[in-house]
Amino acid sequence: IQASDDPAGRKISALFGWLFSDPDSGASLSGVAAVENDANPVDEGAWQYSTDNGVNWFNIGSVSDGPAALALSGPTRIRFLPVPAFTGSPTTLVVRVMDETYVGTMTNGATRSNVDTSVTGNPSPFSASVVEIETTILPDGTGGNTPPTLSSVPAAASVGEGSTFSFDANASD
Repeated sequence: IQASDDPAGRKISALFGWLFSDPDSGASLSGVAAVENDANPVDEGAWQYSTDNGVNWFNIGSVSDGPAALALSGPTRIRFLPVPAFTGSPTTLVVRVMDETYVGTMTNGATRSNVDTSVTGNPSPFSASVVEIETTILPDGTGGNTPPTLSSVPAAASVGEGSTFSFDANASD
């Protein structure tokens, strides 16, 4: 869930590292191959990646399962950048997880590295199943770290010791 005009994104290793399992003993997460990105950039916004910890962001753009998948390393950050006034859940980004047996190049900055995910499962480096990455965009002023606002709270009160003081207040987020 995000409520920011400039979300920090999450590292791929943080999103998938704790979920990663592989039938090969000692296997580790290498990254993901983005295989489907149907988010509407005009109505919803864009899935983006950053290979320099959020300094520069690039649109994932058009990808597909097969030779046009985009290789993104574990330290790469991904995020969804909504168009102004978009709220709700954008179309998911679909990926295949890659293990350390992938020996090709990874995307680095604006230099995209495509990978062929035509062969999946053991013994390939690409997961047999796909994973959907989803998020929810909250309207401005809601959710996230927006503190609640109280109204109708008395500015001051004089109450004797041992007495109870009560009042009604309205809270909004």
